[in-house]
Amino acid sequence: MVGEALRARTYVFTDPDGEELCLRPDLTVPTCRLHLARHPGGAVPARYCYNGPAFRYQPGGADSAHPREFRQAGIESFAAADREQDDAAVLAPHRRGAARSGPEQFQLRIGDLGLFSALLEALPMPKRWRRRLRHHFWRPEAFRAELARLTSRGGAASSWACRAS
Repeated sequence: MVGEALRARTYVFTDPDGEELCLRPDLTVPTCRLHLARHPGGAVPARYCYNGPAFRYQPGGADSAHPREFRQAGIESFAAADREQDDAAVLAPHRRGAARSGPEQFQLRIGDLGLFSALLEALPMPKRWRRRLRHHFWRPEAFRAELARLTSRGGAASSWACRAS
């Protein structure tokens, strides 16, 4: 489904020889192809990072939240023995770096429940916070509300008082 949705937003054209080409809509797929070219079968552990321009058609026109051309930076990890631990190890320094670099707010979106669980375990918080956040993970509005409640002064004070729970 994601592939078809992405293809519908890809700038496709035909070169003078009749070959169909496109402007790169994403850097993840070329990175996967590189890994498979280097390691047929893909079973060799490896990490890659990338940063470059990507292009996507935006229905209704481009705006600052949905530009037609943007930079995509990413990290891909292949064949890790413990996927969730590897993902958490890759994300932790980026989260710390973002926090130290000055932005007061930043977003990190994670769609993998295993990675989310590993991240929760790596953060210093009461067990009951982890339980509540896991419970609401698949309900974005409820998750955001619970996270806001837990991180408010009143919510944090009452939860930290029960840290041993």
